[in-house]
This record gives sequence, structure tokens and C-alpha cells, in this order.
Amino acid sequence: MEGDRSALGLREQHVALRLLDEVSHVAGNAVGQFGALRLIRRGLEAVTKVLLNGESVQRLVAPVSAEEHELAMSLPSGEPVPRLGRPTTLGSPLSGPPCGTAFSMSVSSILQGSLCTAIGVIGLPELRSSQALAAVGEELLAASLRAALRSMHMVSCNAATCSSARAPLLAAAQSCLGIFAAFALQVATQQLDELRRSAEIAVVSRTPGSSSQITTIRNRLSEHANELRRLPAALQVWTEAALDEEGIVGVAVRREVLSPVSAAAAIVARDLAAVELLLDRMQ
Repeated sequence: MEGDRSALGLREQHVALRLLDEVSHVAGNAVGQFGALRLIRRGLEAVTKVLLNGESVQRLVAPVSAEEHELAMSLPSGEPVPRLGRPTTLGSPLSGPPCGTAFSMSVSSILQGSLCTAIGVIGLPELRSSQALAAVGEELLAASLRAALRSMHMVSCNAATCSSARAPLLAAAQSCLGIFAAFALQVATQQLDELRRSAEIAVVSRTPGSSSQITTIRNRLSEHANELRRLPAALQVWTEAALDEEGIVGVAVRREVLSPVSAAAAIVARDLAAVELLLDRMQ
């Protein structure tokens, strides 16, 4: 997409992402073996870059065909664009009206569909469980969250598309938070499993001279518990930073986007209970 800023290029990219989505679902646990994450990352980076660009879509992507040119001369309502915003030649960018044109709305829809598809693939448990957060990139997840939030705001300005377009974008925003939380919980679970094994060995092989080892493991468990308790708040802060940056102030919208924090908090509560049981056994 970097070299082809046309609607056709964006449609071709969307088709490629959809194909990767289907292949990833079919591949199941083998999805990580054919480089799906690398390909999805490239697509997501390109889409996010356009959606977060300071310039409007109607300036970044120019109409090429006669049909696209015609759409660029119409408002989303079907009314003609005021004369000032009309492009004069095929392939030339236009400033367009503040509400956009039928063409820019079509291009935005393609980009938003690609964004949702790419985020959905990265969120597949089969793909995510075999990767570390660094393989996806926290910055890319944060940018994808912002792109989804910005797109939600864009579609909310158009009553004709709001109800149908908003739901997948909200799901994409929630998925970004869910993916970030899953990576954090994945690391926490691995650490807890290691501590559990150490604790069990220490309890079974306990001797009068092993009290220092028991104390060390208990301290590590307590530290792990403290880290777990901080996790839900850290997820909320991470998400609220994107909400604030995109100017999302509505309480209801913020609550919707932040809803995955509750699921993460439930897992944290489960793991904290496991830590308490281990600590009791090591008394």
C-alpha cells in the first residue's frame, strides 16, 4: 500500500488480508509456521499509518477511474460537492468538504475493514499464544487502538453508516485492549507456573535448614501478587491514554472500550487466589 495510494490498491490489500484471515483460521495451531504475523503486521502498519495521518483520506487517496471521479464529486448524501472542492482531473487529490465525499467514505470503509480484519487475525489465540508481545509491538497495538477509536468517531458523524460500521470498529478497539491484556496475562501465567513448581518442590523437600529457600519463594510469590494487582489498572491507563489522545470523552463510549479490563481482572483474581493457596501451603 505504500506504493499504491489508490482505491484499487486498498481493495487489493483488503482482499489479501481477508485471505490471510481465512488461512489463519484453517491453519489452527500451525498458523505461526507460515509467517502470518509478519504479513499481518505489515498490512496493519500500512492501514494504521493512513488512518492516523493528519491529512484527510480524500487528500491521501485520489480518484482514478471515471466512476471514482464521479463519487468524488458527490457528498455522502448524494448531493453534488460544492464547486470549490471538486477535482479538475482524474488522479488529482482534492480538499473536499469537511464531511467528506462519497468516494472518501468508500475509501475509509475499505481501510476500516482492513483494520478490523488485521486486528482480528493478531487476536487469534493460536497465533498470539506462540508469540511474545515484542513480535506484535506495543506501539503498533496502541496505534491500532487509536485508529479504531478515530474511525469510530468518523462513522458516528454519518447517521447513514453509524449503526452498521460502529460495531466492528468498537470490537476492533476492544480487541486491541484484549490482545494487550492477553500478552500481559500470558507472561504472568508463565511466571506463576514457574513459582508454583518451585513452591511445590520446596514444600516436598522441606528440611530444618531450608527455611531461607522457603522465605525466598514466598517473597517472590508476594511480589508476583503485587504485580498482578497492578495489572488491571495498568491496562486501564494504557487504554485511557489512547481515548484521551483521540478526544473520546463520552462516558458510555469509554466504558464500552474499557470493558475487556473486567475480563482481565477476573483472571487476575483467579491467579491471586492461587498465589494465596501457595503461600498458605508454605507456612
